[in-house]
Amino acid sequence: MLHGHLPSLPTKASLQSFVVALRQRGVTPGGLNMYARSINSYLTWLHEDGHITEPLRIRLLPNPPKPVATFSDADIRQLVMFRPARPTHLRTWTLALTLLDTGLRIAEALGLERANVDLDNLVLRVVGKGTKERLVPISIECRKHLYRLTTKQSGRYVFSTHRGGRLRYRNVYRDIKALCRAAGVAGPRVHPHNFRHCFAVGYIRNGGDIYRLSRILGHSTISTTQLYLRSMGIEHLQEGHEGFSPLSGKVQRCPEHDQSMRPCRTVASRIWWRSLGADPSRREGLTGVDGDTKSEVLVPGSGISRLEKRRTTASNHVAARLRIQYRRHRPQDPQSSDNRERWF
Repeated sequence: MLHGHLPSLPTKASLQSFVVALRQRGVTPGGLNMYARSINSYLTWLHEDGHITEPLRIRLLPNPPKPVATFSDADIRQLVMFRPARPTHLRTWTLALTLLDTGLRIAEALGLERANVDLDNLVLRVVGKGTKERLVPISIECRKHLYRLTTKQSGRYVFSTHRGGRLRYRNVYRDIKALCRAAGVAGPRVHPHNFRHCFAVGYIRNGGDIYRLSRILGHSTISTTQLYLRSMGIEHLQEGHEGFSPLSGKVQRCPEHDQSMRPCRTVASRIWWRSLGADPSRREGLTGVDGDTKSEVLVPGSGISRLEKRRTTASNHVAARLRIQYRRHRPQDPQSSDNRERWF
């Protein structure tokens, strides 16, 4: 019997009332699905052994994934700039920085032995889930903090008690909350595993490879690592869109007024064609788009390399002559309609 709602032999009606009772108590869909998976295994066993005549199952509720909540950049900056005063604060602070730098699980960090720390090669040998060993890289800054901590204490573990024993998770959780409170960090979920989330999200946002991240985190499948992609907002997706868009770099812009984001007209195209010389044979195979804006070049035959050299030389001439023209005819009022028509 579970919470007094299920009889010894469950029925379809009793299962439905059980689900309704859990929802009325405020259990989330994710929490209810955890109950349902366990009960479904029990129902499968009942049906296979002949205790019930028909197979019964609790349908899982839809539980859309949510973005991973991590520390903000300001919180990380405050935590890094914090200077502990006591030895216990130094140990906890170094542990937090190591979690941020490597993305280790808290159990892996607490079980990290001094013999598995290679400060010369910037590598940690970590024993993860299922006693699987993996190599995790560290940064130079993390090596400084680990070296400072290991020189001030001795023992088997890097993060150990005063007697050299292994720390317990409950005590470390309490110390990390106290450290974040002293540093002025009030993240959405201040707990040791949030540092792992923060490392993974920052690794992806900074352009890291998801396959390398999967090896660093010790995930057995890439699907687990892909969960951190949900935390990328539209502002992070827009950062690399300009560099990967097919339209980027197809329109020349005035070097002196690039902030206007409007294509140069008339002046650039006139100097472009003038830089090719008066010989019409040099202009064969060159086709301008829209008459005055040079955005595409068509080359017949095998003259690509020769044309690329001409385009590079011509572009240098365009930039130089534009600067000369601008210095000679510097507009006094950039907001006037005459100057905008002349230079944009």
